[in-house]
Amino acid sequence: MGVPGLYSFFDSKALGQRKSWSTRDAASRPAKPTASRSDSHDSSHRSWPESGSGTESGSSSNRQERYFIIDGNAYIHHLYCGQFEWIWGGQYSSFTILLTEHVRALQDCGFQLQILFDGPLPLQKLQTRQTRDTEKIQRMTRVVGDLEHYRVMGQDPLSHKAGGRGSSYFLIPPLVMEVALQTLRSLGVDLMVCDGEADGLVAQLALVRSMDENVVEAYAVSKDSDYFIYNTGSSPKGGYIPFDSLLVSTDSHSKMTTITATVYSQSTIAQHLGIKSQFLPLFASLAGNDYL
Repeated sequence: MGVPGLYSFFDSKALGQRKSWSTRDAASRPAKPTASRSDSHDSSHRSWPESGSGTESGSSSNRQERYFIIDGNAYIHHLYCGQFEWIWGGQYSSFTILLTEHVRALQDCGFQLQILFDGPLPLQKLQTRQTRDTEKIQRMTRVVGDLEHYRVMGQDPLSHKAGGRGSSYFLIPPLVMEVALQTLRSLGVDLMVCDGEADGLVAQLALVRSMDENVVEAYAVSKDSDYFIYNTGSSPKGGYIPFDSLLVSTDSHSKMTTITATVYSQSTIAQHLGIKSQFLPLFASLAGNDYL
């Protein structure tokens, strides 16, 4: 979860740059050769660019491309939370429809998606995971108790927000990640399950893509204040987009889809704090995070 309070602080200081993209922008760009289903790979097959290497010289597949390098775990939580009443079983079918529509909207605006999911938890964060899992058990116990109470009283539990989407006791259903992976694979989205946490690789890949001369823009997209510390590239080609700032809308008349988002860069953050960029990790350590 990164450094507590960092996102709200930087948001209040208006350090981000607001940007927008639309299907009109995508239509004006050269078409990209269509990839076959077999071109989408999982981690056992994917060849990721090395830092500083960019892509093959003269490659047409990346020319004039835009990328969203997405933290998969944060993406799924962002899409699901606040949308569905999970206490009735998960609404997996409805979530599949929502995920499909959202992915296609991003692609229609000209973005190539690379979605990275967390793998095994690092040992350094074992205590953090234990604490969060304990909180989940406590919240679930409270929700089950509330549901039973309102059942006995003959009342609608959702009218009392008993664990519903607007409740502080909300929990994401257990099979959502598996459903998300299956859906993304069926859509041919480029995804990867990492050997550990995805954060670092998301940031690295966004930086590498943004440095590629054949790439117009490449952004790390997540919901973790650690990304304010990572070097994810600098404006106008790169940076970090928090999910809370990413809005997708479609005009009912023109059918044009528009994406708006706030982009943050490491250099802007460091300048505001009055320190050099290389000292941001030290700043995060002093401020406190999941490790320290």
